[in-house]
Amino acid sequence: MKTMINVALTVLLIGMIGVVITFNAFGKEDYNEEKVIHNDQIENIQIETDSTDIIFIPTTGKKITLQLKGKLSKKIKNVYKLEVEERENELNVIVDRKNKFTFGNMVDSIKLYVEVPQKLYETISLKTTSGDMKVEEIKGKEISLKANSGEINIQDGTAENSLNIKATSGDITMTDIQGKTLNIKANSGGIIAKNQAAIDSEFTTTSGDIELENITGNIEVTSSSGSSKIENEEVSGDIVAHATSGDVMVTYSKKPASLEVDFRGSSGEGVIDMDGFMYEEKAEDVIIGKIGDGVNKIRVRTSSGDFYLGN
Repeated sequence: MKTMINVALTVLLIGMIGVVITFNAFGKEDYNEEKVIHNDQIENIQIETDSTDIIFIPTTGKKITLQLKGKLSKKIKNVYKLEVEERENELNVIVDRKNKFTFGNMVDSIKLYVEVPQKLYETISLKTTSGDMKVEEIKGKEISLKANSGEINIQDGTAENSLNIKATSGDITMTDIQGKTLNIKANSGGIIAKNQAAIDSEFTTTSGDIELENITGNIEVTSSSGSSKIENEEVSGDIVAHATSGDVMVTYSKKPASLEVDFRGSSGEGVIDMDGFMYEEKAEDVIIGKIGDGVNKIRVRTSSGDFYLGN
């Protein structure tokens, strides 16, 4: 018995020594690679990263600055490569990671910081395979943000024509966004949007909740597995909502003067908590009616979920 204990202690000691040796071998140091673009004619920006976070922020200057920085093990400091291609009014940026199979403690918070002059761009496309994305004060006619495995956070953005955001596995958070048409999709994650103005906004989740607050314009929400919640001060457009498995809730701070409602649920209950609502048809799973002339419309379809409308 004593022999077994001694053997176990010896193995444990050897393991601890190995951890110490490994930690020292993979000791981290600061990594910083910077490239500056002195071309004020850039109108189209395309950025792709493998496993790197993207931080996209404005600058009052006239140059575009790209900084790839963080901490890396001394043994793999050349694993990342910042590739920049500039052609007339186009800028293409790729962050390539040569060795995809590195230990977790060898890499720490490598991020790509992108500083761009404040102006309206023709197109902006940001894509990361495995990393988060934070975007501030972005302005473009066509904007596309994609994260295969990571979260997307965008604040104070303007898309003159269209804004397309897609997160395959991660949440999407949006604040103070303006645009013509917005298409927001999260396959496995939720969507939170506040203070948004657009002609048409579409929000889709496969597995996750949708939370909208102070959204003006026409709204369409689709959720396969998750609830949808819309909180607006007043009616400013039509709402179409589809929920396979989840509730749909719509509330207004100010009572609507003109609103038409069409709710049908396969397995769910509809509730209208609003004075002055005139029912044309009322059942547990069907509600049709309106307030006033019914200029603005709410159409809700649920397979397994309830619907609530109130103020």
